[in-house]
Amino acid sequence: MPHSAHSPAPVIRAFFDPPTNTISYLVADPVTRHAAVIDPVLDFDQRDGTVDVRSVEAILAAAKEATLTLGLPERGIEPIERNATRGPDGYWHVGGLPLPLPGRWHLKVDALVSDFEKVTLEDDVDVR
Repeated sequence: MPHSAHSPAPVIRAFFDPPTNTISYLVADPVTRHAAVIDPVLDFDQRDGTVDVRSVEAILAAAKEATLTLGLPERGIEPIERNATRGPDGYWHVGGLPLPLPGRWHLKVDALVSDFEKVTLEDDVDVR
């Protein structure tokens, strides 16, 4: 649908990642409140072959609130939802959420990054 004079323009926010010299974008539609992260960076350390998500964490750190949802569909465990709290370190934390069974858990993070923007990140995580 084309942008009209009566609809607000999308919100676009850039996040620069110095180690990779790349920019990830948070693009949100203030009407539908849907958002997407474009070109997110998965941080790779060549020295030890590890990866982390500090670049995505920087985008989520801009959030006003965050919710974590975990489910293990293959074992019949329905999604468990918990609100996150911002810790003194500036990151979002969810405590007291034991995962009772190993398996491939589906993880979803909803982050409200402004009054009109919500970002959703989803992935599957192996828990042993």
